[in-house]
Amino acid sequence: MYSSDQATDSGRLQQELEPLIIKYGVDLAVWGHMHCYERTTPVKYNNFTDRDHFSSDGKIYQHNATNFNQTSPIHLTIGTAGAWIHENWIPTPEWSQTRYQKYGFGKLYIHNATHLEFKSILSNRTASDEEDYFMIIRQF
Repeated sequence: MYSSDQATDSGRLQQELEPLIIKYGVDLAVWGHMHCYERTTPVKYNNFTDRDHFSSDGKIYQHNATNFNQTSPIHLTIGTAGAWIHENWIPTPEWSQTRYQKYGFGKLYIHNATHLEFKSILSNRTASDEEDYFMIIRQF
């Protein structure tokens, strides 16, 4: 839903789904189709909304989940199997944390009810050598 790839037009999708994603307190929304990798900061209605709970290096997002109206999901676009079909980025929006167009794959680890971890690995690297990494820690 959130991608700074120039070919993206998610207006209608965003209108229909974003209110539901926010209403039900989704922590991570995973998308495909765009031939790139992009991870957002916590974002809602095109605005970066949660600076206070993101670590300075952008790797750990920790929030209090008792008030769903205060949470914003991180959006993850993974379309790196077709990475070099085109490369047309718009200028980097405030909500775009990491983006690239290289071949690769992702590994999602759900450790328990409070800890989620994601690693993005380029196809020409080993599984322990990630291109992007982040964790979401939910406090109940």
